[in-house]
Amino acid sequence: MAEPVFISENPESFGVAMRKLREIRGWTRADFLRQLGKATGYYMHATTLKRIEDGEKIARVHEALMIAKIFGMTIEEMGEFGTDDEKQILVHLKHANALFSNTSTRLADLVAQWSQKRQTLRDYVEEAEKIGLTENDDENLAAAYRLLAEFGTLDAIQKRALTLDTNTSEE
Repeated sequence: MAEPVFISENPESFGVAMRKLREIRGWTRADFLRQLGKATGYYMHATTLKRIEDGEKIARVHEALMIAKIFGMTIEEMGEFGTDDEKQILVHLKHANALFSNTSTRLADLVAQWSQKRQTLRDYVEEAEKIGLTENDDENLAAAYRLLAEFGTLDAIQKRALTLDTNTSEE
């Protein structure tokens, strides 16, 4: 089964679907209007029905809901009856284009973010190497993590280390 055509993408397809579904049931416009009023309590003028079916008027949301209810469908499901395959393909193509319209911009942003994050990681690795840590030095990394968690910044750790060195020297 084909994906439904969303009425917001092709509003005239709703009227086409209405006409097809009405005709499949063998209803005249008058029959349909009677069924609509009886089943939903909503009474539509015959001119309004004709204009919707002819694509001259877009059904209001409450009208579309009532009409779809008469046919036992959702508004979206009615779209399948309202367009031919070529129109459905064009609608799906329009959706795809909208989804990918800013892909190059998003990709450029992601590459820029990746470059920034890569540089930040390099900076952290350089800082770690300056204080003597290596990738294989798990114990020192764990100790550095505990110190960082305790003191908050590298400067605070260094001040604490200097204070300890000064206190040790004085003893």
